[in-house]
Amino acid sequence: MSQVATALPMMGSPPEPGASSSKKRPFEDLESERMNEIIRKVTGEKDPILHEDKRKLKKQKKKREKEPLVSLPSFAFQASDLRSRTQAVSLDEVRSIIVGIATDAPAQTLPKFLACNNRSSIKRTVLLYVPGISPVLLGLQPAPISASHESSAIVHPASLFAARPPTPAQPASALKLAPAFPLPLPRACNCPLPVMTNLFSHACPTRAPGDLTRIGNILNTLLVGPSTVPATVYAKEKDQDKDDDGWTEVKKGKRKGKRASQSQEDSTPVPLSALVLSPMELASESYMVPSYLQSSSSSTALPSHVTQDISIAANGWNARGGVPVHTLEWVETPLCAPSSDGDEDEDEDDETKQKVFAIDCEMVQTDEDKELARVCVVDYWTRGVVYDQLVRPTRPIQDYLTQFSGITPEMLESVTTTLADVQKHFLSTLMIDSRTILIGHSLSSDLRALKLAHPRCIDTSVCFQHTRGPPSKPGLKWLTQRWLGREIQMTGGNVGSGAGGRVGHCPEEDALACVDLLKKKQALGMRFGMFERPLEQIFETAAKASKTSVYVGSGAATFGSKATLAVECEGDEEVMENIISALPTHDFAFGRLQGLSRALGWTDPAAHAHTQPPSLSSPEVQTALTTLNAQLQKISGFPPHTAIVILTGSSDPLEMARLNKKKHAWDAKVREARAAGSHDIDVPDEDKWTTADGRALEDECERTKAGLVFFCITLPR
Repeated sequence: MSQVATALPMMGSPPEPGASSSKKRPFEDLESERMNEIIRKVTGEKDPILHEDKRKLKKQKKKREKEPLVSLPSFAFQASDLRSRTQAVSLDEVRSIIVGIATDAPAQTLPKFLACNNRSSIKRTVLLYVPGISPVLLGLQPAPISASHESSAIVHPASLFAARPPTPAQPASALKLAPAFPLPLPRACNCPLPVMTNLFSHACPTRAPGDLTRIGNILNTLLVGPSTVPATVYAKEKDQDKDDDGWTEVKKGKRKGKRASQSQEDSTPVPLSALVLSPMELASESYMVPSYLQSSSSSTALPSHVTQDISIAANGWNARGGVPVHTLEWVETPLCAPSSDGDEDEDEDDETKQKVFAIDCEMVQTDEDKELARVCVVDYWTRGVVYDQLVRPTRPIQDYLTQFSGITPEMLESVTTTLADVQKHFLSTLMIDSRTILIGHSLSSDLRALKLAHPRCIDTSVCFQHTRGPPSKPGLKWLTQRWLGREIQMTGGNVGSGAGGRVGHCPEEDALACVDLLKKKQALGMRFGMFERPLEQIFETAAKASKTSVYVGSGAATFGSKATLAVECEGDEEVMENIISALPTHDFAFGRLQGLSRALGWTDPAAHAHTQPPSLSSPEVQTALTTLNAQLQKISGFPPHTAIVILTGSSDPLEMARLNKKKHAWDAKVREARAAGSHDIDVPDEDKWTTADGRALEDECERTKAGLVFFCITLPR
């Protein structure tokens, strides 16, 4: 049996009673010691030294009992990371956390949204995939986000099944939410799954993979990921023994003897338009999205749920269409009218006619936030500087950040140019509009400093990969050194030279580095600068770390083929019994509990697309909830120091399945009509597929991708 301890041992605790001490006793003569002991027994007197020692030890023991046990493992959500996210935690990140805990991976390779304290004390890890658990079953109340939040929300230590004060309910309309911020589970609520609110303190929102109309395979995403073997780097190099250029497989920076297979896709030159971030990518990378990409009439419009979040973040644009829009000093580049043939990307066949600018900004720290102090714009085609301007911040400067920005007080002393002047120059003189392509490294930071929303952006931190792969991002200094063979951001140096006494970064140098990186990627193909890793099951990763694993549940032959032990079973009770019996001899266990999702019709949503979904009060669902609650209660019997992760994966998929079925039926009718040479499709109005249906399907798909993940650790009694 396990629980979470209420007291944590402190480092440097005093010795226990009876422990040896180096302090000398006042009676060193043994006979005198014995004589004094006899006298005390006869007279009833107390030894003052012994009595004082006992009093001290008693006080120290009480103090020790009141102090938390710092040596016990615990989880803590990192609010600084979660609050800044525009989307919920991905399943890839959840898998990375689990792999890191189960295989003792280095802490720097783990996602930043969750900290695991004293990770070496965790003895085993259990991952339970339990689709069907929804917020309504937990009586969830959203968590308020404000500047008063602490740096992390502690998940443990806290007692399993211990009574905790109820969380006060607050109306959702009164709270400002972050999509990834963990939601506190209410205590003392009459919810169908009370074991969840006793086991866990928070539920962290997750987002399943998929496209605009379909959700990806959750189980495959969760259990299959990049291999832990060194990444294969693809770079195009000149073969000294051959006359032709070809793809060469490079490992750890050294050429491998065997030439990698070359495909047409690898070597095809890349148009710049292929590297432009999509509206959804702009949102996920924390770019401010222009209002005309949020309009429902736009062919590239964002789904409504993203539109709402971005509108709130921008405090709402106060105008729409082809004029600059100002909101709290923000401007958006004007929307160009489509050309006569309806193609918004005029001159796309000849990209050299397009305006393409590389931007790099330097900032200083003011009393509120970082503000723009210098901006440099470089023409992509000529590599010439078209604008380089120092800017006076509006707020008092607290730190010039000279070691990074190169900005000194003397440089800004006589500067009168303001942010508004820079924005006016961008839109009026440089004529930057919605067709212009802007490039940069972590360009979202530069555009936020410029308070500029722009639709066509290329980010070298996105189209080039870190050696560890996503979500890690490469630095511009490393990219330039690795792929261009030159040094930048060196103290003391002119552009590209490494000398000259300059202090801090040079924006022209950084902008030119982005230009040269993209030109090389254009010439050598999409795989240039990418680090490809073969995929492997999480059980294979555990085996490489000398960890044993067990898969329990349906699909064992497919998903558990690489586990040390795979047990095929269906019922939730059988799954939990097999996990409990396997835990003493296995380091990692995966269990699949599907009873609730079967009762709700989620396991095969297509079969229930046109049927009335069962209500939560139906006997079948109530029985499934009671069974699931009883099985999860068995977690208290897991061995001490076991990390528990429960993942729901997604939300109710039935409405998404219904809309997809309607769309497929309509598409089939359209194909039949075209084959017959007819333009008339004879179906009832309710079966016709409309633009509104398409938007509803995208929104419903996004809602279905929403899931929850829970973390806790069992500790000894």
